[in-house]
Amino acid sequence: MNLNRINITEITEQTEAQLQEDKTLTPALKVSIELILVVMLASKLGLNSKNSSILPSKDINRKTSKR
Repeated sequence: MNLNRINITEITEQTEAQLQEDKTLTPALKVSIELILVVMLASKLGLNSKNSSILPSKDINRKTSKR
């Protein structure tokens, strides 16, 4: 999954691994980072071919009309 040329899946996996490994982070910072990830993923849910650069032919959520 990409958002503005950022591979969200890869970044999420890397961030989760680093959060689990680093014992010096405060719980508040961990929650803040997780919240940022949630916001990034949620913003991806609202995108479709009408409000993004997704081609209509590649948009799996588009409404198709019957001919």
